[in-house]
Amino acid sequence: MNQYAMRAQAFVQQNPRLAALKGFADAERADWVFRKNDRYVAAIDLLTRAIAEGGDHASFYRLRGDSFASLNRYRDAIEDLERADQLWPQSPATLELLAKVLLWMGKRDEALNKINLALALAGSNPDEEQIRTSILMQLKQNSPGKAAAGGD
Repeated sequence: MNQYAMRAQAFVQQNPRLAALKGFADAERADWVFRKNDRYVAAIDLLTRAIAEGGDHASFYRLRGDSFASLNRYRDAIEDLERADQLWPQSPATLELLAKVLLWMGKRDEALNKINLALALAGSNPDEEQIRTSILMQLKQNSPGKAAAGGD
């Protein structure tokens, strides 16, 4: 992948998105250590390098945000996930992850807004429906009026 990415750089003037290829090898390694080995710090290091070498790419930020969240570094996670959302607006996968992190931070109203948007964009999804139900239940426990306003 690294060799292919380096050869592709000759065509960056014609297609600037090819610059991101320089980060994909590290992003793939990061995904592997994150998903297979739960090595979140190693994944963050690889993704930071992917961003430095490959530039802004939503998938780099989304996976790094997921890695930060796995370490309970929620502010860092939100920062990366919001950047991913800027780069690839309204991606249901990013919105779902944002909703989870916001929920873990206790920001239920914001989490509900994100998960509702994800559901509106992608349609019904069992995982997202479960997140939405959890948010609504927590809102109802804290303030019955809020759950009715944000719900069905």
